[in-house]
Amino acid sequence: MSFEKKMDDRKFMCYAPEIDAIVEKHSNRQWNHFGDDADSYESEEIIQMLHRISDIVQCLKPKEKGIDKIWSVWIQAKRGPLSVFVDDEEYEEMKEAGEVESIEDLQELWKSFYPEEIQWYEVSFVLYEKKFFVIFDSKLEVKLDLETEKLTGAKLDGKQEITFLTWLSTTIKQIVNRVRKDAKEYNQFLSEQLPFRKRVGKIKRMTLWEQIKDVERLDKEFGLSNLKKFEKVVAGMDEKQFLYEMTADDFFRYCSICYDANDYFDDDNSLTPKDKYIRMADGRDEGLREIQGDSQKAFMDWYTSRFQGGHPWEICRGGNSTHISLMVSKEQDGWRLYLHGSSRIRCVETAKMAIALCDHNISYALLNAEQMVHMLKGEDDVGIVPEDVIPRYCHSYFPDEDNIHDFINPWHDDDNVKQTIKQYATWYPVEPLELNSLE
Repeated sequence: MSFEKKMDDRKFMCYAPEIDAIVEKHSNRQWNHFGDDADSYESEEIIQMLHRISDIVQCLKPKEKGIDKIWSVWIQAKRGPLSVFVDDEEYEEMKEAGEVESIEDLQELWKSFYPEEIQWYEVSFVLYEKKFFVIFDSKLEVKLDLETEKLTGAKLDGKQEITFLTWLSTTIKQIVNRVRKDAKEYNQFLSEQLPFRKRVGKIKRMTLWEQIKDVERLDKEFGLSNLKKFEKVVAGMDEKQFLYEMTADDFFRYCSICYDANDYFDDDNSLTPKDKYIRMADGRDEGLREIQGDSQKAFMDWYTSRFQGGHPWEICRGGNSTHISLMVSKEQDGWRLYLHGSSRIRCVETAKMAIALCDHNISYALLNAEQMVHMLKGEDDVGIVPEDVIPRYCHSYFPDEDNIHDFINPWHDDDNVKQTIKQYATWYPVEPLELNSLE
């Protein structure tokens, strides 16, 4: 179901479904944030409203990031009655389309979209080189150039859009007044009321394993004996050791050792190391498969002249964070191998490769080795991201000192998972609002 509802003839009351309809209508529009104003438009009413919002927001203390000033404010909207979610005409259309069969079905759908009476939205405001940005729920964006008075981004000049901006301005002003009256009380309210699904937290991996049935357990998949071997490999790894010769055949042989450690080919003796590489690797090897396999000079010539736009070291293909690499680097003292594949879904495979290379007396370095040990033992923390965040590349949400490299978004899982997260997670503090010192 889309939130882009037929709202042209309705009175806009700023309930959550109406707000979501505005956001969906204007989100993900391609426009130039910092370039020319080819996509700009004019609306005196919107310009005045954004100036008003800018003045209100600047009563609060900003976060400064370089030359940017950033404010983030949490606001609330009511779910409203069922008739705001779907009116009589839309209900009949949904019945004809087979989307619902009864008013009870519709109510169930309504509660699935809005299980709580209050919906929370994060609104960010950015001041950058006399350009003022409003970013609503990370989806709807509009920019006002404070010098040229030009507008860019979401075109909010419709009747409902104007009402939406008026509501936003009024709501932000109310929040600023609450902070002005008692900042401690307001921040306490925010800390207690903001739902966990909108917050950032962390939870021990072992807790997930112990509390959630059928969750993937890396320790059991890897096995206790392998874990002991792997810890010994990591503890004894000598990162000063190098390889003094390197050919394409050497590299394919090292890859084959890694593949065989995971039984990718069920001991098929008909396959050469090069055959295995061709089957498993990314494929964009920049001609590595074509050079003379036993020639050190051929490998050096290829290594120094390759375009470096391919992925010859991606020995087990995958996504940006879900592949395994065996990288070759020419360094002052010789050649160096770097094994890398520490994502949750490749950690066991990579650890088996590390053990096998060590068993074959191959000198190499394992990237993120200690992190992998903690992950395989369930000792590390898993980062919990808000419900609308994809749990990939989320390092910036967490303090560096917490060493969080794996992330989950549990808010679309079943109730048992969500309850476990709420009960056992540790939650980071909500960013408090303070008055600007110039107030």
